[in-house]
Amino acid sequence: MAHHLLDEPHHDGSEQYVPVGVPRLGDVVPVRFRVPAGGTEREVWVRTVRDGEPRMEPARLDRVDEHERWYVADVPVHNPVTSYRALLVEPGGYRWLNGRGVHARDVPDAADFRLTVHEAAPAWLDDAVVYQVFPDRFARSSGHEGPPTGPLPDWALPASWSDEPIGEGPGTPTQLYGGDLPGIESRLAHLQRLGVDTLYLTPVFPSRSNHRYDASTFAHVDPLLGGDAAFASLSAAVHARGMRIIGDLTTNHTGAGHEWFARALADRTSEEAQFYYWQDAEPGYVAWLGHASLPKLDYRAASLARRMIDGPDSIIARGLREPYALDGWRIDVANMTGRYAADDVTHQVARTIRATMRAINPDSVLVSEHFHDAGTDLQAGGWHANMNYSAFTRPVWTWLVDPATTLDFLGLPTRIPRRDGHAMVDTMRDFDSAVPWNVTTHQWNMLGSHDTPRAHRRRCARGGVEVAAGLLFTYPGTPALFAGDEGGLTGRNGEHARVPMPWSQIDAGEDPGGTPPRSRCSGASSRCVARRGRCGRAVCGGRSSRATPWPTCARPPTNACSCSPHVPLVGCATAAPPAASGSRTGEPVRRGTAGGRPARPGSARRRAGCAGVAAAVTGIDTGTSTSPGTGPGVRGGGSASGPHLPTELAAQLRALGVGPGGVLLVHASLRAIGTVVGGAQGAVLALEDALGPAGTLVMPSQSWRLCDPQYLDDPQVPAERRDAVRDALPVYDRDWTPSRTMGAVAEVLRTQPGTVRSAHPHRSFVARGPAAADLLARHDLDDPVGEGSPLARVHALGAQVLLLGVGYDKCTALHLAEARSGLPVARVPNGAPLLLDGHRVWVPFEEPAVDDSDFLALGEAFAVTGRERSGQVGGTTARLVDVRELVDFAAAWFARTRVPRA
Repeated sequence: MAHHLLDEPHHDGSEQYVPVGVPRLGDVVPVRFRVPAGGTEREVWVRTVRDGEPRMEPARLDRVDEHERWYVADVPVHNPVTSYRALLVEPGGYRWLNGRGVHARDVPDAADFRLTVHEAAPAWLDDAVVYQVFPDRFARSSGHEGPPTGPLPDWALPASWSDEPIGEGPGTPTQLYGGDLPGIESRLAHLQRLGVDTLYLTPVFPSRSNHRYDASTFAHVDPLLGGDAAFASLSAAVHARGMRIIGDLTTNHTGAGHEWFARALADRTSEEAQFYYWQDAEPGYVAWLGHASLPKLDYRAASLARRMIDGPDSIIARGLREPYALDGWRIDVANMTGRYAADDVTHQVARTIRATMRAINPDSVLVSEHFHDAGTDLQAGGWHANMNYSAFTRPVWTWLVDPATTLDFLGLPTRIPRRDGHAMVDTMRDFDSAVPWNVTTHQWNMLGSHDTPRAHRRRCARGGVEVAAGLLFTYPGTPALFAGDEGGLTGRNGEHARVPMPWSQIDAGEDPGGTPPRSRCSGASSRCVARRGRCGRAVCGGRSSRATPWPTCARPPTNACSCSPHVPLVGCATAAPPAASGSRTGEPVRRGTAGGRPARPGSARRRAGCAGVAAAVTGIDTGTSTSPGTGPGVRGGGSASGPHLPTELAAQLRALGVGPGGVLLVHASLRAIGTVVGGAQGAVLALEDALGPAGTLVMPSQSWRLCDPQYLDDPQVPAERRDAVRDALPVYDRDWTPSRTMGAVAEVLRTQPGTVRSAHPHRSFVARGPAAADLLARHDLDDPVGEGSPLARVHALGAQVLLLGVGYDKCTALHLAEARSGLPVARVPNGAPLLLDGHRVWVPFEEPAVDDSDFLALGEAFAVTGRERSGQVGGTTARLVDVRELVDFAAAWFARTRVPRA
């Protein structure tokens, strides 16, 4: 009979075994151990290491049933990283239980379980799906197929979009396809159709290569990519869709053409000369792996730290502030940063970067690149997580690779070996055990990246890519895809894998497989991989070569949990312990509780396990979200009674009183609605279904980031930079400018074919339906929410207002009531970048100051009049009101309750 993991004692860092929370020094954390009923233990002890010395404490038997026994032991958090393991006293001896399993012998401390006082990665990473883009190869804003146009640098080797990437030799770093940031922005809808919510870009700084890891300055974005304004616009568009964006920075080295290095070479007494390591041997300075184009930085120079990583004026900080507002950094060759010969300040550098980021944006993430054993580096309180080559990519490759492969194994002088599932699991446990659990649950798990061969090129055994996708989306950690993997692009090494996205084929719904000479795909059918808890169909080496459309939804294998007759898929079988008396997950942390500082372990996906894979057959994500959802599957955190079909939502809306043929002004929260099939797109379809073809749907699509920085008074934009920021703001474009903080439903409506948008650059509305053009025909710059706005026409046409999962504080119609209250209203200066006679012009104007501070109180007063209809729609309460009744009531209420102000 095959051995089963559930037949062994077990412990890990999940909430079944360790209370949720980040402990503080001095806390005592109760940890739980599960022993199967057939175990022979007489006693269980916990061994901790305190100030370098082992200590033993007895565990107490907490609960017994016919299947297992549960023990609880107290672990004092005396050191920032506290290691522990269990001792099982058995007849004739003892066994140790640590992160690698059970051992009937003494073992070193390297694989002990760990409690850490260092904060985990931000909560949004728990449910993130990361999509990596190599900017030169993703999309051109021009859309043409030939070589890039316009002035090109002298180093560039121009390539047509259909050319095969150069995989080896001198042309590899200089082959330039001309992808740019506006091109990426124009294709964000593709990411959202996949269910991606986090965009990770490789570097965007000017350089002398297509990969841009050899920066010539950190002060600006490469003009070849569109420059500073294009990067700011992309970030705004990403955030408008409820997504996040992560940048890439090389802290280990600069390019040999960098302005700092030029000054250092010109004057060895200069401040910049201290930034680099110098040597007598050629080329006269230390370079990354001996490449003269990449001189290595020396962090013994305090002034280098101030410029690069430390404080509000550093490169790290500037990327997180507006106008770029990055949500985090990925640090290239992080394992080498701060290390050279006898120097090793890597952990200090990592902690400094994290502190700088925390001061600017406490919700930002810091990810390291480390191809090897990152265990020691990930315990130091610096990097939140690592690109998980060692604990995921490499072991998965060895299990699923075709034995006949000729591909090298990530820098080793040998081919990728074929190993069984036991070896894969053992490797994963070895590396996972070296880091705290709250790191494991946020590691970036990848099937490949811009530095590896493509998954399809590895010619997996039959069905292997489906299984790999199942692992990617269910294994603890954050799934990360390289652009093009969803359609089966191929490449024999990292450079050859940087294949331009075949948009002409994607747009035509074709499979790019078998397209010579690039051999983008294996010729097998492909489907996308998408949201957490979902895996995709991507047959590699399968029998079919029939063309299949590029993916728009997830479709996993139905047998993902029975892919091997020998070894169960990791995560398919889990044992959840019973809750201890008076506690959902066991005893609380005592003597200084950590319960108030959640560790965000990403437990929803781990609990889902293979259930999440099975649910993906329907294209539905059964998890919840901490941010507004935008993907094609289920998103949201409302009622658990879903998933809600668009037709069901439409029926609920009609029952509430949404009538066919009317005008409906909607404010909606997808997260509040709950699980919706089709996500934001499904919600829009439900609203349009309820209105019918004669109805008109209206939503706000404000782009207030185009306001004058002086008007916004954003503390993250220093006063001395506001003029420069204003001059860099992109021109308002009704079709292209994304909305900002309006939610996923409004953004989907904005991009829907046939939607009309009003002209105001800050306070625009979008509408779709017969009355759309009439509603949005007038929108005065100096009267964005008054008589010169679409709100006045909404009122004149007797529209309804629907508050779907939001309160009256989100109701823009109440600003019209402010204008009609008769109270004096102050006017404030503002402005916007507009296109006049083909030229960008900054147009100043004044607009009324608005105040929504009492909108909720007004809503309560209106509700008691009985003129509000409310009911359940999806997983939330919806409120439906007549706009005339609401505005007229509100205008009188404001006149009666507000203190007049000039």
